[in-house]
Amino acid sequence: WGEAEKQLWLARQRIQQSYQDEVVTPLLAMFAPGGSAALQDQAECFTYGELDYRHLGFGRYPLYAVRTRKWHPDKPFFLVTGGVHGYERSGVQGALRFVAEQFVRYAERANLLFVVCVSPWSYETINRWNPMAVDPNRAFWPVPTAPEAQFVIELLKPLEAPLLHLDLHETTD
Repeated sequence: WGEAEKQLWLARQRIQQSYQDEVVTPLLAMFAPGGSAALQDQAECFTYGELDYRHLGFGRYPLYAVRTRKWHPDKPFFLVTGGVHGYERSGVQGALRFVAEQFVRYAERANLLFVVCVSPWSYETINRWNPMAVDPNRAFWPVPTAPEAQFVIELLKPLEAPLLHLDLHETTD
């Protein structure tokens, strides 16, 4: 596509579901006072960046991750990502559910890092692409070409550990 086709496509995009309501609020509730004490003891929730699409007529999207609080370099490292493609809703919801229900069970045995929703704008608009018409899943290597991919790469750089990466893709048909 040329720039004209990308702009026409972007102009047709509409918010169809809420990243804030469906992802951020439930995630932060897990770590708020009154949330699971066991989870809060074993895990920490933090922001690793923010996507700002206000210049395109959309919003700002803080990016959240959850990691094992007591990181041990001698334990295996598992990275789980959801929502690389916005139309893969079950990956985002599955990652949230795992954090809520199973994270504590595995945190003693492994270093876990969950990036629950890599592409929040795509999640809200139910798209494969980000607003620049770039597929974040195809934008990680060799040089990240999407900010969604760049933020994840920056998050991983200091870890320098062998890892198993599980990306929660789905078939939408």
